[in-house]
Amino acid sequence: MARGHLVIVTRRDPSLYTYLEETFHDVAGVLVIHDRRTTLLDAPTPTVERRRRHEVATQICVYGYAVVAQGGFDVQHP
Repeated sequence: MARGHLVIVTRRDPSLYTYLEETFHDVAGVLVIHDRRTTLLDAPTPTVERRRRHEVATQICVYGYAVVAQGGFDVQHP
């Protein structure tokens, strides 16, 4: 398994997710995923922010995606 980059995309922009998934589909070491957190608008009760890197949450809110580099996860392509 290779180390690489994780691209986390907001669930509020399905076309952005599709574009990034298609763009990076064949790029080794890049995995595109949806942001798994729910927002206060999506959740019936307030949620607790568990993300440790505040800048990642900020980038997702501002740009619709964030790129996390590195060795903290394993990238598996089909």
